[in-house]
Amino acid sequence: FFLADWHLDPYYNPDLGPDTYCQNQTEIIINSTIPLSYFQQRDYPGLWEDVIPNLNLGQYGCDAPIALCQQALETMVRILPDPDFIIYSGDMSGHHLPTPEARFTAINDTIASIAAAFPGVPIYPTLGNNDCYPDYFLNYWPHRANDWLSKIWSSWSIYSGIPADQAQNFTHGGFYTAEHDSGLTIISLNTIYVCGGHNPDWDADSHPDPAGQFAWLNETLLQVEQSGGAAYIIGHLPPNQYWHHDYVYSYNDIIKRFQGVIQGQFFGHTHRDEMHLISNTELRDPFGFWLQTPSLTPKDSNNPSFRTVSYDVANHKLIDYVQYISGLVQAQRQGYMSWYEEYKFSKLYGVSDGYINTAAIQNAILSIFDDPIMFGAWKSNYDTQYEDPDDKLKYYCEMVYPQLNDQDICDDRGIYQNSVLEDER
Repeated sequence: FFLADWHLDPYYNPDLGPDTYCQNQTEIIINSTIPLSYFQQRDYPGLWEDVIPNLNLGQYGCDAPIALCQQALETMVRILPDPDFIIYSGDMSGHHLPTPEARFTAINDTIASIAAAFPGVPIYPTLGNNDCYPDYFLNYWPHRANDWLSKIWSSWSIYSGIPADQAQNFTHGGFYTAEHDSGLTIISLNTIYVCGGHNPDWDADSHPDPAGQFAWLNETLLQVEQSGGAAYIIGHLPPNQYWHHDYVYSYNDIIKRFQGVIQGQFFGHTHRDEMHLISNTELRDPFGFWLQTPSLTPKDSNNPSFRTVSYDVANHKLIDYVQYISGLVQAQRQGYMSWYEEYKFSKLYGVSDGYINTAAIQNAILSIFDDPIMFGAWKSNYDTQYEDPDDKLKYYCEMVYPQLNDQDICDDRGIYQNSVLEDER
């Protein structure tokens, strides 16, 4: 699985709306013991299974409640019960959680629930900006561990596949490497130190190599190359406008040097389905690519989603991926999540030589740019088939009722009304 940006909110309250992020921040601050853990979901009086809309599974504009994460995991287990490993590209915690205890609860409960659903399966997480407290805040001391990273390590050392010998790398710098098998190395970056939103604000003049991460990355890839192996790089914020531009140059130099070793790069952050080439205007041929998986949280006008990825166990090249989504409006109407295969990369874009590589991504982007039908398909996938409830209602009312007064009545009934067409079937 390739996951990112679940943004679990253990304090999600379906009685509240997006104007408060569906949480009572005052209550969280005053009483930090609720919920005591992920597995002790509060009961909200007055909300029953047959209430429409059923908001227990989430709302657009709010982060993922416990019930949404649980139903996603149940479906993931049915689809792929025994994955080789799980990549999680950052942001386990919900937005706007007002205390460090609340944030850590979300981080710990997310990885614990994934580990419980897939016992024995290695989980390789990376640090997201909302996995810091406050957001984006992460200091560095060369000769001692960071307290917040040490706190996260107390959870991830239990539930993740990060090797114990990476404790110092992670607690000091937030990055690590893991040899998944004899031919594949997972390299997890700390993109917080190099991003534009980092607090304290660093740049290449004051910190040419934050925490020595670029030197470490170069040395790690050199060792992989010398061993004849392959590497996957995982991170949260993608290496484009979200990074200080000087750090992008430093990173791209490394990617160009080791493009024969790196078989995949996996990022998140934007909550959108994206693919990117690594190139510049002076070079004709791109020398790398990365993938971004959309989020589970429906916070940013998107539907919940997750992704499975297949790879060649002999050379660790990517073969294909399948994106799964669930429509939130439908879930609110029926009281449970229905998951759909949104698309398969090879079926939509084609894979000429059997692998998702730089050439395949280049061809996919060219087809999106040249073909209006392909662009439309890509744009819908980019937003995970997001359906604006007001727009959807408007179109429905206009399609069913020719008279304006009937359209107004239909509009007043709202998006969760029972369709009159159901009775005609």
